[in-house]
Amino acid sequence: MSALRESGLIFPVLLLILLLYVIFILTVFPTFVLGSMWLTPFVGIPVGFAAMATIATVLWVVIPVAVVERPGIIASLKRSIVLTRGARWRVLGLIVSLIVLSLIYSTVVMTLLV
Repeated sequence: MSALRESGLIFPVLLLILLLYVIFILTVFPTFVLGSMWLTPFVGIPVGFAAMATIATVLWVVIPVAVVERPGIIASLKRSIVLTRGARWRVLGLIVSLIVLSLIYSTVVMTLLV
């Protein structure tokens, strides 16, 4: 956390997280407003997850770039886009595998604690 403060990226990272949530809400919420509840699981949720996965994959290395290279906020975002180009499927696979491992670990720990 102190590295984020030193690089001046604490606010942009929080803003990025907020942006991901807003994108997800904007893709799911209109299906509720339109009254098509059956449309949400088949259109809204997959589109929301695809949008979030795309942004997370492209900007996966923003924080390491900002801490190591210290180029500034906009330059860090651009550098992250450049660094993930050509390896986005591998980065997405890494993100998905980390999420799955986290879910498995938390399930095992909660099962052992109960």
